[in-house]
Amino acid sequence: GLIAKRFVLGQFGLWASPSYLKNNSVPRNPDELKEHDCLRFAPFTGRKLQLTNGRERAQIALAGRITADDFEALRALAVLGWGIALLPSFLCAEEAKERKLVSVLPNWRGDSVTISVVYPAQRFVAPKIRAFITAAEELWSATNAEAKRADHL
Repeated sequence: GLIAKRFVLGQFGLWASPSYLKNNSVPRNPDELKEHDCLRFAPFTGRKLQLTNGRERAQIALAGRITADDFEALRALAVLGWGIALLPSFLCAEEAKERKLVSVLPNWRGDSVTISVVYPAQRFVAPKIRAFITAAEELWSATNAEAKRADHL
């Protein structure tokens, strides 16, 4: 008896600060990520990172000293030059615009970032629920546009 409205927020991408990349080699392919300090998201620990460039798929076990369970913390550490982070691209749009973060292996992408708004199925949806869904659609649409621009910086 529930309805789910799914929002695709973009995709995961690899991000690092210009200072990190200046002090370390820039990876040219996913296999070279093994040679880097990668900032790891705790729920992904123990799983191989899956990337695709549209034609090929790569599975990489990330190495790194730092693991966190918060994407914003990983973003902040990446900005500070602590390593390469796999982050939702929409989360890095502002930092990419300010050149605090750059896309690493920009042709390679991780999984899609999705959320769902779930609400009870009923004949008449409450106006506040309808308003929330409309606002969320507008926000995610704008966020996706910003993330796509960031991916190409």
